[in-house]
Amino acid sequence: MLKETRHIDLKLPRSWNQCTTDELETIAACILRHVAMQDRYHPFDWVTVKTELFFLLTGLEIVGEVSDPVDDDPDERNRAYLVRRNKKEEPFPIYIWQVQSFVDQHLAWIDDEKQSLIIFPYKQLLWEWRFQLRPPFLKKHYLAPGELLQDFSWREYRHLQDYMEQYVRLQNQMAKMQQGAIDKDRLAALARQMLDARNKFLAVLFKTENYPLSTLHSPLSTIHSPFKKVGPVQWQVILFWWSGFMRYLQKQFPHCFKSSKKTGKRPPNPLELYTSIVATMQTQAHLSEEDINNQTFHIILEQLERLAKQNEEMEKISKKHR
Repeated sequence: MLKETRHIDLKLPRSWNQCTTDELETIAACILRHVAMQDRYHPFDWVTVKTELFFLLTGLEIVGEVSDPVDDDPDERNRAYLVRRNKKEEPFPIYIWQVQSFVDQHLAWIDDEKQSLIIFPYKQLLWEWRFQLRPPFLKKHYLAPGELLQDFSWREYRHLQDYMEQYVRLQNQMAKMQQGAIDKDRLAALARQMLDARNKFLAVLFKTENYPLSTLHSPLSTIHSPFKKVGPVQWQVILFWWSGFMRYLQKQFPHCFKSSKKTGKRPPNPLELYTSIVATMQTQAHLSEEDINNQTFHIILEQLERLAKQNEEMEKISKKHR
């Protein structure tokens, strides 16, 4: 029997927004690795992923299995392993049930749809690139966006949504193609288009005076080559954030992102809603289309939310008087 009692302080993040950048990248790398390994015989399993993340985030290393000839318990949960956090530390036993308890209590937020990463993970300069156009070397600084994108215009927000929707659509097309007969040329073309959409998204997200928004449609090699240094793990972290940020906007502006429960049909997104009522906004707010495009996108969404709410109330009143 394991008689020694030892208190071990294991700290794990309790939410996406409590994670450090290193922890977010650790989670992203683990998930990407398991996604790449899955097939029809080995489906993606969140329990396995979170169990592996328990060891990665706590820094525990398994150095052996505890054998207990006295208590021959068939229950797998009662098996124990010797673990340690560094080579100088004396190994200590940990039971499978203890690992599962830690995972259930402290890592349930990872696959919880209600939990979101809202705080942008890369606070200051994300990266610096040096590439030689002509002597001497040019150094480019790319500034991370402000928290909640409060410094983004409606035009920039629209570009971000357009490029992300394009990326997701291409990703879904590639996933469907990989399930059938593989056309290598078509897959390569889709991969190039995905990279183009991804890099355009990043070019809008990370502002720099060297690459203004008006140049986004220039040749990819001259504009987006610096973003090739954004690896799959870092891009996955940004995808985590974008997904969480969209959930945040849905909560803040429910009428803009309202879904139909009866039909199951997706509602018009804020861009479609904007297109349909821009004339009303111009009349009521006395703004030109250029003024609207240059306005902070949070303000535009607030106006859209108010107008959508008014329209909904007017429709209810109209139905009562029919």
